[in-house]
This record gives sequence, structure tokens and C-alpha cells, in this order.
Amino acid sequence: MYPDYEGLPPEFSSFYWAIAGLGLTKTFTLSPPDLRKDIYSEIQLERAGESWISSFDIALLVDKIKNDKERYLLFTETMRDILDLENVHFSAEDYLSPSAEEGSPTKRVRYFLLKREGSSNSFIQEYSDGTLAVAAILGALLSEDERGPIFCLEELENCLHPAALEKLLRFLQDHSEKWPVLMTTHSPYVLNCVNPEDVSVAIVDGTGATHFEKVQNTKQLRDYLKSGFMSFGDMLASNFEDVLGK
Repeated sequence: MYPDYEGLPPEFSSFYWAIAGLGLTKTFTLSPPDLRKDIYSEIQLERAGESWISSFDIALLVDKIKNDKERYLLFTETMRDILDLENVHFSAEDYLSPSAEEGSPTKRVRYFLLKREGSSNSFIQEYSDGTLAVAAILGALLSEDERGPIFCLEELENCLHPAALEKLLRFLQDHSEKWPVLMTTHSPYVLNCVNPEDVSVAIVDGTGATHFEKVQNTKQLRDYLKSGFMSFGDMLASNFEDVLGK
């Protein structure tokens, strides 16, 4: 943008390099349609212009996690708990076709199956968008190779049952020191599942600009919430100015 910084405010240089750093940060977009399309595809990170953007293959990710018994156990147990599954089964093996020529490379065959009580095992891609999202979130967090410095989630409530959403949020909170998460939401239900002091509210001012403000008076707010007359999410949705201490 400006090859010569002479005469420009020093803040500009810091701002420019911060934006450049974000642009060169490895980024995964975990939308359910992309996840469903890329299952068993062994998709690799591709470069798009100056940014690194890709989805990833959930089965390939779980195959890597399975090399660590502790992480794999946490992955399967958390999947079962959040999604109310009876079983999570993953297996992988190298396969060489009988008709392949000598010296041909083997193909890695992966099977990722889920089972609900009263139903048979089914491939994960036959399940809901929310199921794919939970598998991808847990896989990304537990993967040493793919995890970045922060995990961003946009409106997670759009594809998850409230009971599953509450369990997932509890898991993220329990591991927040290890895996920082930034989440956007319009859902009062999500707000009721988090600590008020962890919430920043997007405010549009008179000029149309948006800025963020932390929730104020958290002690007074907690005392009010204990009365049980209104939840935090409902308060923020109906009268956020009082919540922000204005």
C-alpha cells in the first residue's frame, strides 16, 4: 500500500503489518457444506492469493488425532456427550488394490461411523450439519498440526440443538485457557450459557460506526440475575444500555 512509510504516523506501520499478518495466517473455514463435501477427500491446504484458506477433511484429521490415545479418547468421549451418541467409531488402513501394479502406492481407507441408540452405524456425512460442526470444532482444537492461535465461531446456534450447544459451550469454557475461542452470536440462549464478564457488545453509534463495549457492573448484574426475574440474554436483548452501565 505504502512502500515508503516516511512521514506517516507510526501507528500506521503497526496497523499495516497487523493486517498483513492476518492475511498470511493459515485459516480454515469450517462451514457444514464444505465439511460435507470434503469428507474423505484428503484435502490439503491451498493458497488463494496471499491468504491461506481451506476447509479440511474431518476423517483425515481424526486419523492424525488417533495417533495420540489421550487426545483421541477425549475426542470420542466429548462427541458422545455433546451429541448424545451411543458410539463413535473410527478406523483406517492402508489398502493396495489386487490389480495394482508392483510398486504402486497404497491408498489410505478411512471409516468414520456414528451410532445413536436404537439405530445402526452410519457414516458421519449422513448426519446433520450440527454433527459435522461439532466433529470439526473438536478435531481442530485437538489437532496439534491444524490449530491456530485462536478459534473463531460465528453464530454456532444456527446448526445445533440447544442441549448440544450448551454442552459444547461448557467444553469450550472448561478448556478456554488452553484453546482461546472468539464467538459471535445473536442468541440470548448462548449468552445465558457464558459468563457476563466474557461478553463484549457490538454498538452502532450515531455515525454508523461499530465498536465493542464490555459488560459493566458485573457484580450488580449478578445480584440481579440471582433474583431469577430475567436471564442475562433476555436483559441484553431487551435493554443492553442498562447492562452496559449507561
